[in-house]
Amino acid sequence: MRSRAGGDQAEGAEAGRCGGHSNKLASVTASGTQDGAEVVQWTDKDKPNQQFRLG
Repeated sequence: MRSRAGGDQAEGAEAGRCGGHSNKLASVTASGTQDGAEVVQWTDKDKPNQQFRLG
């Protein structure tokens, strides 16, 4: 995920595209939506497990 200088994600920032080379999104494994689930890079499927906010 892109972050501000110093490596800190802006408070309340919306999750989105990961590192520029992979062109993939942050995605919760197994289509999970629960707190604490593992996050990986995955192709954009526009599913609930790829739509979340950090903060």
